[in-house]
Amino acid sequence: MPSLKPDSGTPADDLTREKSSLRAQMRQAMESLTEEESQRKAEALAERVLAWAPMASARRVMVYLSMVGEAGTGALIERLLEADISVVGPRVDWDARPISPAEIGDVMTDVVEGRLGVPEPAPHAPGVAIETVDVVLVPALAFDLRGFRLGRGAGFYDRFLADTRRRGLSLGYGFEAQVAPRVPTEPHDARLDALATERRLLEFNGPRIAAVLEAESRS
Repeated sequence: MPSLKPDSGTPADDLTREKSSLRAQMRQAMESLTEEESQRKAEALAERVLAWAPMASARRVMVYLSMVGEAGTGALIERLLEADISVVGPRVDWDARPISPAEIGDVMTDVVEGRLGVPEPAPHAPGVAIETVDVVLVPALAFDLRGFRLGRGAGFYDRFLADTRRRGLSLGYGFEAQVAPRVPTEPHDARLDALATERRLLEFNGPRIAAVLEAESRS
């Protein structure tokens, strides 16, 4: 009697397994970094982003408020505020699941620990219109060389990037250790305009970046 092979599952099951495996791999890679290594890489990453042409004309930048296991954004926020560039952070609506930008003038007073320990702008921090954000720094567990990302699975940034009001450029922000040749994607996944690591800055959407720069030069 022939042996019965277990059902290999649906393509959706395969995708879920592939995502889970890559998430675990990237978490391990980030956890292997020492605090000193993470700090050094974060400072180099901030320098690389500040040298990116669209940042020279940016008036408002949305920066995620980093947690353990993410590329730290503290150094960049400090540099942006010193340059009088408006910094906004993502405020999370855990029920409806969107995120909205809110002003951060001082990380010591305008940032609080939100649900699940996620840092977010304090309740008193004023919200700002999505369309006024010039550059959006996007976190992920993994990025690939095509401009796609793999988040933690909640879909907050997928929704934000798909918002038709958004005009600003999307910039993936992470360490080189988080870059994979390919991340598993679905049709609704948004492609980033660019990706920055401590070693390089890759642009995936040259025409859009050029159009934004041209529009800003005329304003």
